[in-house]
Amino acid sequence: ALYSIFGRFALEKGYHSVTISEYTFVFAMLGALPLSRIWDAAPLLLQPEMLIGALGIGVLCCVFPFILYTQGLSGVETSKAAIMATIEPAVAAFLSFLLYQESLLGFKGIGILLIFASVAILNQPSRKK
Repeated sequence: ALYSIFGRFALEKGYHSVTISEYTFVFAMLGALPLSRIWDAAPLLLQPEMLIGALGIGVLCCVFPFILYTQGLSGVETSKAAIMATIEPAVAAFLSFLLYQESLLGFKGIGILLIFASVAILNQPSRKK
């Protein structure tokens, strides 16, 4: 939530979405580094296939989506962007149902339906009185 608020504020101040994402990841890395115990995995990261995999996941699954989200903040209200971003875990849960036959019963199914409904409602054209 704070990323959306501060990201929108930085966009209004004229910063580029890549710059905002860069600072976000640098400071997040500095905060997480002491807790990560990465030094235990350092020998693994020296293997080329592991390094390529880590960079691929980092860029494709973290950096690229954050840059796109930040660019999207420039054209959408922060509250709407935050709600629309909640569709990601709902899509992941739905794909796990399709691909891995996981259950969608109970609160999980209701939650997914509510998320899809809220995103659909947000994307309806507004009616002016």
